[in-house]
Amino acid sequence: MRRFASIASGLFACVTGCGDDGVHHLPDAPAADDAGIDAPVAGTVNITTNVRCCDLAPGTAQAGVRVIVTGRNNAVGATAMTDAQGKASVAVHAGDSVTAVYPEDVPNLRTRLTTIAGVKPGDNLTFGDAYWVPPATGVDGQLNVSWPAVTGANYYEVYTPCGSYFAGSATTTATIPLSAYCQTATAPIVFVAHDNNGLIVATSYLPAAPFTPGTLPAITWTPVTPSYAVSVSGLDAAINQVYLSSGVTFPSQITIANGDYPTITAGAGTLSFAIPAGAQRAYGSMDLRRNGTRGRQTYMKAGAASAAFAAPTMPWLTGLAASPGDVQAVWLQTAGTYDAATLRFNWSHSVAVETHYFDWNVILPPGVTSLNIGTPPAELAPYLPATTDDLGSDLVLVDLASATGYDALRALPEGRIMNPEAAVRAGDETAASVSSFDGGEGFAAR
Repeated sequence: MRRFASIASGLFACVTGCGDDGVHHLPDAPAADDAGIDAPVAGTVNITTNVRCCDLAPGTAQAGVRVIVTGRNNAVGATAMTDAQGKASVAVHAGDSVTAVYPEDVPNLRTRLTTIAGVKPGDNLTFGDAYWVPPATGVDGQLNVSWPAVTGANYYEVYTPCGSYFAGSATTTATIPLSAYCQTATAPIVFVAHDNNGLIVATSYLPAAPFTPGTLPAITWTPVTPSYAVSVSGLDAAINQVYLSSGVTFPSQITIANGDYPTITAGAGTLSFAIPAGAQRAYGSMDLRRNGTRGRQTYMKAGAASAAFAAPTMPWLTGLAASPGDVQAVWLQTAGTYDAATLRFNWSHSVAVETHYFDWNVILPPGVTSLNIGTPPAELAPYLPATTDDLGSDLVLVDLASATGYDALRALPEGRIMNPEAAVRAGDETAASVSSFDGGEGFAAR
C-alpha cells in the first residue's frame, strides 16, 4: 500500500501521495508503485461556492469568492473569482491545495475560508456550509402552550423552531417566546415527557401547529415504550467508557436524543430507548473513550428501528504537540481507517478600533500527521493568523459511509465533511464516524 508523508514544507504543499485513496497512518519511504506520483500531473479543478451561513437557504450560490491554488513550498499558482452562479475553474497540479476565501461578512466582520489539500485534476470541489434553517421574517410575541399531566413523568420538554423549553413535573404549561427570525404562521412542535431517569415515556407531535402569538390548545399524549435498540460488540478491555444513544429528527432541524451507559459484558452491550413517533428519521450513536489517551470517538448510524455497532475502526488520537503562535502541530494516532483529517481554526484580529474575526477549515488526506503553515504567500497572508492573534482550533478525523477514500471524499460538499454528525441527522449520510482529541480540542489556545 502507498503511504503519505506529512505536510512539512508548508500547509499548502501536499507532498508525495496526496489524493491517493488508500488508508495510511505514519509516513515511510514510497513503495515502488509510487514511482510516478512525483511527476506533476496538470489539469483543471472545477469549483462551486455556496453560501456559508445563514440568511439564505443552504445550497444558494455565493458569487465573488476568491480561489487561490498553492503548490509545493507555498508557491501560488492559478487564482480565480467565482461568478454569479458560484462557479470557477482553475489549473492545478496533482497534490496542490485549493483555498476558497469568502468575502468578509461586513455586519459581523467575519471572514471564512477553507483549504482542501491534495487535490487532483478533474476534481469537483464544493465549498460552503449546509446545515442551518434560514431565518424567518415573522413577528415577536409569545405562544402559550399546555398539556395534560403524564403519570410517571418527572419533567417535560417542548421543542420548536424558536428553541426548546423545560418544565418540571408539577408544571403543565409553558410560555414560548417568539422572535421575528424564527416565527412563522405554522411550525412543527414536539412535546416530550421524561421519567426520573430522563427516558422518554410519552410524546406528542404537531407537524403544522399554529405558531403565531396566542394560545395553543392542550395536546394529546401518545405513550411510548423502549423499542429502538442500540447495541455494540467486539470492544476490547482498553475501552473504559461507552455511551449509547438514540435520536430522531423533525423538520426545522429539531433533534431529540436520549442515551445511557450500558453494562458491558464480554465486550458487548445493548440498550433500548423510546423515541418520539412521526419523526423524519431515526439514528443510533455510540460514544467511546479509551484508557491511555485523551481521545474520543463517536459512531453514528441511521436506522428505522435499531443501530448495531462493532469494534471501533477509527484511529485513536494519542498525542499532540502544538505551537499555536505560528500554527505548527504534530499529532500521534494509532492505526485505523478514515477518509480525512479536518481542522478548524478561529481567531480574531484587531485593526485600530475594530476587531475582525476569522474561521478557517482545513481538509487533509489520511495519514498526514503534521502541519506547518510556513511563510504564507502574499495572496493568502491577509487571511491567515498572525503570531499576535489569539488562535483556537480543533482536530478531528472523519470517516463517511458515502466515501471510499480521500478521492471520493473531495467530491462531497464541504458541509458534509466538516459536519458529519449533522449529515447523518439530515439524511445525507447513512453512517459517519469521528475521532477527536480531548473531546474535540486539538490545539491549546495560546
